[in-house]
Amino acid sequence: MKQVFIVIMLSAIFLGCRKEHSSDGVQPRTPYEIAFEVDGEKVDVVYNANEANEYSTYMFGGMAGNYFGVGCAFKISERASLSITFGTLLSSSTQLTEASLLQLLAPGERLYGSLGAYSSYPARDSNRVEIAYTDKQSRRWCSTGMKEKYTHNGVEASVQISQPQGKFSISKVEKVALSDGGAGYRVSGYFDCFLYEVNGHAKKRTKGDFTGVFAYRQ
Repeated sequence: MKQVFIVIMLSAIFLGCRKEHSSDGVQPRTPYEIAFEVDGEKVDVVYNANEANEYSTYMFGGMAGNYFGVGCAFKISERASLSITFGTLLSSSTQLTEASLLQLLAPGERLYGSLGAYSSYPARDSNRVEIAYTDKQSRRWCSTGMKEKYTHNGVEASVQISQPQGKFSISKVEKVALSDGGAGYRVSGYFDCFLYEVNGHAKKRTKGDFTGVFAYRQ
């Protein structure tokens, strides 16, 4: 079996935020929000103008060209957070362009896939989404089933996608102005999937709505 070596470049930038309309018709409060239920517990966090909402991009090279993905992270508490990653887009460009970003964020449904949460490497499948959740006990959960092992090459992870009747959809994409002058898009959507404990045997269902910013630096 051929081995593919990839280099991942990850950048994260922080910005202030507000909330707008979520996909279930709830009236807007501020432009950015995460509202979901997991294991019977409801989480609803809105972000004010003086709070930070993180977005990130990744890129890795392959024989066919360069692959790109984008992510958005919602901080829930000091320990807890939920992130959503979209990928993976094949391009001949050496950097993520605004046109490529719009391809990644296009309204519509997504399939769940492995896109690099925690220590796994992003797969090259297109039109995929991955949800990663760290709870308030610092336990890691992911829409991708993941088992890590330590080898002489470092940490390696085996992954498995199992999302029977899982759903993910993007309902709205709107361009927004960022404080650093970059291109950003406010994205609203809905998710319903299983979360699997990383290196564990537990799983639980989650579903919810989000409105978050996805962006990049030129």
